[in-house]
Amino acid sequence: MDTVRGKGARIARLPSILQGPASNLRRLLPARLLNAIPPRYSYKSDGMATAHFSPFLEDARFNQLFWRIAGRWAGGPLDVRWRVWVLTQCARQCKNLSGDLVEFGVYRGASASMILSYIGLRDGQRLHLFDTFSGIPATELTEAEVAAGFSGHLADTSIIDLKEFLAPWRDQISFVAGDVLQTTTAAETGPLSLAHVDLNAARATKVALDYVYLRLVSGGMIVFDDYGWAGYEDQRAVIDDFFSSRPEAILALPTGQAIVVRL
Repeated sequence: MDTVRGKGARIARLPSILQGPASNLRRLLPARLLNAIPPRYSYKSDGMATAHFSPFLEDARFNQLFWRIAGRWAGGPLDVRWRVWVLTQCARQCKNLSGDLVEFGVYRGASASMILSYIGLRDGQRLHLFDTFSGIPATELTEAEVAAGFSGHLADTSIIDLKEFLAPWRDQISFVAGDVLQTTTAAETGPLSLAHVDLNAARATKVALDYVYLRLVSGGMIVFDDYGWAGYEDQRAVIDDFFSSRPEAILALPTGQAIVVRL
C-alpha cells in the first residue's frame, strides 16, 4: 500500500471511510511484509511487467488490430503489445517527417501490418521491407549465433504469403527479397524517417545500420527490436560499437527494444 494519500495513491482510491484505517494499518505493518505484497500489474508479458499506466490497454482499436494478427509473431500468438505500442508510436512520430519507412527483418509481417493499419502512411510515403522471406541466412553468423541455431531460423514464411497478407497496402510497399548483405548494395530507398531493425544477427544488423544511418533524416528514428534480449549479445555489441563514435545516444527500454533518434 501507499503511505501517501494524494491523488493516484492506492489508499486514496479507497472509500473515504476506509482511508484512515488503511493509513493506520500501513504504519503498523513491517516494511518487509509490505515489500512482500506483489504489485498489481497492469501488464505482464513478453519478459516484462509493469504496474504503471499502459496506454494501449485503453485503446480498443489498437487491441482489435493487434489480436487479429497476434498469431503471426514467431511462436505466436504472443502478447507483445508494449513492443508493438513503442514501434507504432515511433511510426506516428515519424509519419510527417520527410522520407520513407523501412523494416529490416519482416518475418510474417505482423509489425509491418500494425504500422500500416494502425498508423498508416502519408500520401506518397512508402514502407520498404527487407528480408530473405525464407529465414535467417547462414552468411557471416558469429560462433555464438551458429551455436544458437540462427541459421535457417524463422523460415516459416514466404514472400507469396507476405504479399497476400499485406495486399491492402500493396501500392505503398516495396519488397526487397534476399540477404541484406547483398540487397543493400543494389536497393535504394531514398531518405528515411523510420527504420525498424529486427535481423537478430550481428553482421546483418551492422550492414543495415550502415545503410540506414546515411539515409535517416534529422529527427528520424531507429527502433531495434531485441537489443536487450538474452541471446542477442553479439548484435547488441555491434549496435553499441556503431554509435560509440557517433553523437546519438541509444535509449534501451524494458521491453528489450532500443531507440535511436538521428541528430
